[in-house]
Amino acid sequence: MYHGPMANPYTPPGSPGGYPPPPYYPPYPVAPPSVRSTGLTVLAYFAVILGAFGLIGTPMTLVLRFLVRDPVSRRIQDATWTGAYGAWTYFSVAIGFTLAVLLLITGIGIFKMRLWARTTGLIYGVVSVATVVIGQIMTFAVLRPMMMQILEQYPNNHIARAGATGGLIGGIAGSLFGLALPVVMLVAMSRPETKARFEAANPRG
Repeated sequence: MYHGPMANPYTPPGSPGGYPPPPYYPPYPVAPPSVRSTGLTVLAYFAVILGAFGLIGTPMTLVLRFLVRDPVSRRIQDATWTGAYGAWTYFSVAIGFTLAVLLLITGIGIFKMRLWARTTGLIYGVVSVATVVIGQIMTFAVLRPMMMQILEQYPNNHIARAGATGGLIGGIAGSLFGLALPVVMLVAMSRPETKARFEAANPRG
């Protein structure tokens, strides 16, 4: 009597058709979305360091104003801190100090993956970019003509002219460099992946 095909005695248990089971490959470890990414960690370090430098730099700016002794540089300093541009200077110093505090707090919040850190990061980025743009407009529209007018009264003072020119160029380069972190902050905090990470690290309910 026929009872069907005979089982292969050499077939390993659990191997259909007589073939050995495929090797088991464990899945690659994937960080849960609530874990801070490497990019966010680097951004947090930069935020804390530059925020701390900003807090130190604000009083230094006020102190250096009174250390200038050269008569031409003194007049340039007076023009910078008085009149229409002087109002902008005081405002920019105040807003710079506020942004430094905000940046420092944002960096600490990113380290701890607090949900509010994403909001403060976006606020810092928008206000910083707007401040740099307005500052450049004020420099070319108000400060540069005043400096050129002062330097025309000292045609033989080449050191002062070189210093004023270097100050303008340095101010432009510094502003462009200052845009780097706010732009990176805006891009990083606007990414859906970043939003998902912060929300996963701060579940509601």
